[in-house]
Amino acid sequence: MNIAIIPNFEPIKVVLDDKLTMVIRPGYNGKFVIYVINKLGEYVNFPEDLLIYNIYRQKYWDMNEGEIYFVGSLLETFEIYYKKLRIIENDDYLTMEQYFDAPLTTKDHYYKELTLLFKGDIKAGSNIVKVSTTEELDIGYTVSGQGIPLFSFITDINHELKKIKLNNVSTETFINTTVKVI
Repeated sequence: MNIAIIPNFEPIKVVLDDKLTMVIRPGYNGKFVIYVINKLGEYVNFPEDLLIYNIYRQKYWDMNEGEIYFVGSLLETFEIYYKKLRIIENDDYLTMEQYFDAPLTTKDHYYKELTLLFKGDIKAGSNIVKVSTTEELDIGYTVSGQGIPLFSFITDINHELKKIKLNNVSTETFINTTVKVI
């Protein structure tokens, strides 16, 4: 599942232990995403003993090893446990939207649905993608494609040179590959 991250919102970051940090980011269409990064900022599989609890549905999601992200509704209420300790407390039954302290399910954010396909060149170890056009692109748009890591988004745009800068570094080199922007 692709989820377009809403730009200009600070993520919620929770240090799980001396090696891992959990990150929660709001997305378009009333969604949010949870993922875990290591000290180097690399995305890693969910650790054992990470539980996500939906209070209203009274349902636990046991984040199995091998899973790299969780997507939920901003309008629902969650608590998160790690090694049997509650790391996101929710005694006030706040929705995830309220946790971000912003109206993220308004028309501007909820109905944002844009998918653009471009041809692009990317080199392994680089976070710069040369694209066929930068029209209709904006900072914060989610980018995917061959060699582009999960949860990559645009951090800068050079319209003159038709290049976009991503928050992540490419894992492979591709010439004239399809780049998907949502």
